Amino acid sequence: MGILDLPRGGPSGYPGSRLIAEGVTVRFGGVSALSGVDLELGQSEIVGLIGPNGAGKTTLVNVLTGFQRPTQGKVELDGLDLRSDKPFQLAARGISRTFQAGRLFRRLTVRENLEVAGFHTGCTRRQARETADRLLEELDLTAFAGSTAGSLNYGHERRVGIGRALATKPKFVLMDEPASGMNDAECEELVACIAGIPAQFGCGVLLIEHNMKVILNACERIQVMDGGKRIAMGKPKAIITDARVRAAYFGTRHATAAGGNGIH
Repeated sequence: MGILDLPRGGPSGYPGSRLIAEGVTVRFGGVSALSGVDLELGQSEIVGLIGPNGAGKTTLVNVLTGFQRPTQGKVELDGLDLRSDKPFQLAARGISRTFQAGRLFRRLTVRENLEVAGFHTGCTRRQARETADRLLEELDLTAFAGSTAGSLNYGHERRVGIGRALATKPKFVLMDEPASGMNDAECEELVACIAGIPAQFGCGVLLIEHNMKVILNACERIQVMDGGKRIAMGKPKAIITDARVRAAYFGTRHATAAGGNGIH
């Protein structure tokens, strides 16, 4: 079974994995970065994670990917407790991550960047090349296969970062602001790329993003955080008209003035 033939799964009733955070709290000294946060992600869905700066989004992703241990609460993958796992162990279990900074091997070609990521799964050189070639085609990067990563524009660089995460054959990909710095055309291409990931690659997506157009167009559900807490969870249309969400982004007075226009 290849990377493009993996089964879908998740909350719609399909077989598949579930990534769950329950009551996650993170304290740094006397400061609570997260306070009792819940999150659930199924293998067939794309969930957005939004909130003002300092809301705790990145801290939550750090917990889910093993870069930060929770003070309280639990994180489970299909019932398996992940709290003591290190990042490389979580990656081996199927939780992959992209970073806001691309972190590509800039002197290697695009194909080589994807091959290196494939080696993590124990692939042979031939298998890694085959996986890389599939990803190049599915992510519309074939024309850049022989180009060095350092020569790419911003949009293509981000797409290679997504490809590297997918090359590990994950159950879940957690993306940290992939649209940061992109123009409108690049954002539209990114939305199309992300929207196809569950069906094409058999993995769920958690998308942290400030660009609301990307969030609203790509995500089936959106979780909103503020002050280290979850303040809303729902479908895009419900989230953009939620008074608590408008208050978090605009402040109470500005939220009232914004009326039903939602987040822009």
